[in-house]
Amino acid sequence: SALHHPAWDFDGLYSKDSAAVYAGAGYRITERARVFGGLRWYEDEKQLRNGIKDSWDDVLWNAGIEYALTDTVNTYVTASTGYRPGGINELGIDAPPLTPSYEPETVTAFEVGLNTQFADGTMTLDVTAFLHDHQDVQASEFFLQLQGSAPGLATVENVSNAGGKDTSGVEAEFEWSPNEHWRIAAQLAWLDASFDDYAVTCLPGLGNICASEGFSGLELDGWQPAFSPEWMLGLQASYLAELGRWGSLRPVLHTRYISDYYANDLNLPGAMQPAHNVTDLRLFWHLPGDKVRLQLYLENFSDEQVLNSMAIYPPAANASISTFLADWN
Repeated sequence: SALHHPAWDFDGLYSKDSAAVYAGAGYRITERARVFGGLRWYEDEKQLRNGIKDSWDDVLWNAGIEYALTDTVNTYVTASTGYRPGGINELGIDAPPLTPSYEPETVTAFEVGLNTQFADGTMTLDVTAFLHDHQDVQASEFFLQLQGSAPGLATVENVSNAGGKDTSGVEAEFEWSPNEHWRIAAQLAWLDASFDDYAVTCLPGLGNICASEGFSGLELDGWQPAFSPEWMLGLQASYLAELGRWGSLRPVLHTRYISDYYANDLNLPGAMQPAHNVTDLRLFWHLPGDKVRLQLYLENFSDEQVLNSMAIYPPAANASISTFLADWN
């Protein structure tokens, strides 16, 4: 029998048109100091298969200064803006709390950093401190809606601009190559992220956290955004062994520690990923002439269970509960 082709797949195409103009400039004040900046205008237009369309445009900017303390130590301070494009919810429904489209998510970022080399260039150290102010953060929400004349409810996903998010942190990266064989690296990151003036629709079945707001809204002020661990530490070590007519062999050991975090913006016990450590082992074998490369790998050989994602939504079959749908590695 012929394959069934659903009618909705004939109703036109998704389309996106983007245009942008960018200009940047820099000026060297002294032999060690340099300033720079730039402007970028963009316009995005999206259209669904049913003809609903919307467009967004804005001007972004960046500015900074670099100063070399010595020939091997460089510092910088930057400020910039960025965005995530707006979009249109596929159903195109304009019935609260659903919205036909949502605005771009914007961020204003400040960063100060240090790049340095020492020990005759065999060691490098990069340190960065940053502060990000996000506005109109795009949140994916689920609702129960009547579907026209069809009986019962259906679970509908909707994207809206939920509010603000503040993120600050410090990152440091160290690399040491004592000779042509060894390469050792380490990364350390501290992160402080929380929602600010941020509200989403409250789901049924979440107990007393919705009691004060009813089912119309849930304030997440002070809650952690998904996948925002406070601490991360990574270590890598590799050794290059020359094998003559058999090419070269490089084993690489990579281990990383990640403190606990939530896999969903709703900071509920069932969405918590405990602190954990994951270790990978890789073996690179390059044959002479570098024409053939082989890679053997063993990832997460301690068999650590880690949440990749967590969706929390109301099932259409029972409007009085919420379902946690977890995806594990």
